[in-house]
Amino acid sequence: MGLTGTFEGYVPTVSDLYLRGNNIARFESNGHVSLDAGQITVKDTGGSSALYGTINFVGYSRFNIEFYRGIVYRYQPEISISTLGSSGYTIASAEYPNTIGNHTVSVDISSAQISARVGIATYGMAYESKPAAIYRIWLS
Repeated sequence: MGLTGTFEGYVPTVSDLYLRGNNIARFESNGHVSLDAGQITVKDTGGSSALYGTINFVGYSRFNIEFYRGIVYRYQPEISISTLGSSGYTIASAEYPNTIGNHTVSVDISSAQISARVGIATYGMAYESKPAAIYRIWLS
């Protein structure tokens, strides 16, 4: 069976949760975040921007997110991962550089060996007039 041809696009790996429009983890979003073709667009800041999904952290030690941001925020920006529900708690969080440009943030999740429905909040990533773009989310 000789196959010939070309392929263009992004092929997710087993540890990818989101990759350039491939929503492997089936993330959902609130009104400040939209799942667009090729990226997740973040239009607000202050922790109200969030993705929601069920993630199995077992066997992984890092939660990674690759994004572009076009602002410098007045406070230290941060990404936070929390379980949802009445007894929800913060699993992990990490600050990232308060600069314009492409960033990859790696959050230590080694103590969170659980499978849970979580919220991923972004603090200081974007303004309505200067949205940010998330390109990839993966575990390692």
